[in-house]
Amino acid sequence: MNSKMTERKIYLNNNVKTLIRIAKTYSVDGKMSLSDFKEFAEEEDIIEQKFYAHFNQACYLGYLKKVGKEVQFIKDYD
Repeated sequence: MNSKMTERKIYLNNNVKTLIRIAKTYSVDGKMSLSDFKEFAEEEDIIEQKFYAHFNQACYLGYLKKVGKEVQFIKDYD
């Protein structure tokens, strides 16, 4: 198998990057409330289904994590 196939780069949507950046910038000790997180996302025009689609993708890829009513910043994108 070609090594280039196994090292596939994941391209992040700009909205996913924005959500990661919000969590990184505004979290305290890597955490922030989900309601505050949503408000910052709304300021960037990431709302409703768009918010959840991109937030879930960021969580699935391991950048963010939802714990109860909090969002945790796990890692930055390169």
